[in-house]
Amino acid sequence: MSQTENNLEQVGTLAEFSLAELLLEAVQARLSGAFRLAKERQKIAVYLSDGEILHAASNIKHFHLPEAVVRWRVFSAEDLQYFQSAASEYEWSAKMVAAGKLNPSTLQALQARQTTEILQTALSWTNGEWSFSPLVRLREEIRAAVNLETLAIETARKFSAEYIAQRFKREDESFIINNNESAETFDLLPEEAFVLSRFDGALRLDELQSIGSLPDDALLRAVYVLWLGGLLKRFNNARAFSDAKLKQIAAVKIAPTETKSAETKTESKIVPETQSPKIEVQKPLVELPIENPQAEIEDYLSRVETAEDYYQILAIGRTADAAEIKRSYLDAAKRFHPDKFRQSDFHARLQNAFTNVAQAHETLKDPKTREVYDYKLKKTEIANPLDSLTGAETAEQLFERGMDVFRGGKFTDALTLFARAVQLAPDVAEYHARYAQALGSHPKLRLQAESEFTTALRLEPNNTEFRLLLAEFYRDHNLMKRAEAEASRVLIADPNNQRARRLLDSLRVVDSK
Repeated sequence: MSQTENNLEQVGTLAEFSLAELLLEAVQARLSGAFRLAKERQKIAVYLSDGEILHAASNIKHFHLPEAVVRWRVFSAEDLQYFQSAASEYEWSAKMVAAGKLNPSTLQALQARQTTEILQTALSWTNGEWSFSPLVRLREEIRAAVNLETLAIETARKFSAEYIAQRFKREDESFIINNNESAETFDLLPEEAFVLSRFDGALRLDELQSIGSLPDDALLRAVYVLWLGGLLKRFNNARAFSDAKLKQIAAVKIAPTETKSAETKTESKIVPETQSPKIEVQKPLVELPIENPQAEIEDYLSRVETAEDYYQILAIGRTADAAEIKRSYLDAAKRFHPDKFRQSDFHARLQNAFTNVAQAHETLKDPKTREVYDYKLKKTEIANPLDSLTGAETAEQLFERGMDVFRGGKFTDALTLFARAVQLAPDVAEYHARYAQALGSHPKLRLQAESEFTTALRLEPNNTEFRLLLAEFYRDHNLMKRAEAEASRVLIADPNNQRARRLLDSLRVVDSK
């Protein structure tokens, strides 16, 4: 890592730190300034204020807003001919607004889409150079609402295994669950959900490897994704910005001079003790008013609180596909997550509403649980006799029906019934254990089955029946050492357990061969 002569700018390579890692550090440290990336002739700049991404720009013509709006079919090439004389993208935007071609809210949405596209490209770069200067400012009025965590996760899932492995540089690194973030915000892949379920306190990578069953490359990728998404906290990892550098940057005081006009570049004075360069302030696109979200929140709460089914909660039709279900859920998570409104009068209602939204998403995103829900919904509409039951009774009845069909060998039918019981009564350990048993009958659902067994044993850690089911599950999936370990734990707790004894003896016979 090197520094420029002004002793504030940082430079490095994207092979050493990905942009996602750099932005994560900047967000956590609430940095203001700009990252500049260079890859051959391609250049990208990402502007931040107090840890918030404001805007991204690029010299790649494909991303220039006048080009992009034609590509997005917002305007035709003919519509833009009058504005071809604009000297810059900023001037073009101002002219479009002044001519009534764009209103401020539409322009803001276009800027957000432009910034998202540029970030998607920049986040994918695994080579090139980067620099960060805290002396660059973009007017606060330019704000692009982007979901950095989701973009970073989507990109990290596509990185090569070799590049992912380079993200872990120290053997003493450890991770712990971040209780301030909810996994419901993201649509995790099975291996990511599995790794997250392994955490019960701080763990090092070698400890995760010893208690998990994933290949090393899949484990590293899952941990990296969970960290970038904010679901894990990371300790003792290599960082681009040292504590001393962050303290030095924080000590910089910026006193902006009065802006003469929307098209005038302004200068600001740096106030430390030594002479420093002048602040570069980018020209604003337009003045954008901050909208009052109260009416929008009220509409959202009213819809969720009065909805009669999960489809109404997500504001989608009953024929909606998986992409539409996911899009509706992520939109609600981004705009109305209760953590964003902790100090508001809406907080308690938003918490309840988001619980309903998350439950609707979990049910409808999976074809099997959706099929069960649709069946129940149809029955309800023709006077379902279960209407008179409480939620717990409904869960119990679904579970008993699941046990009946499971004993009859109808594992797929049992799967959907157990899943619904777990959803309605998530604190009942037996529901998770039997759901795991049904999942275990499907080879492709092995990781999810193991996660459900883990939940059952977390709820009832001394239940030898559930631990024995887990041992048999490991045996059936040819994980003999793990099966032997679980059977041994059963015998330690219950030395007279003949079923566990027979299982352990059979495993040792196999092992001796």
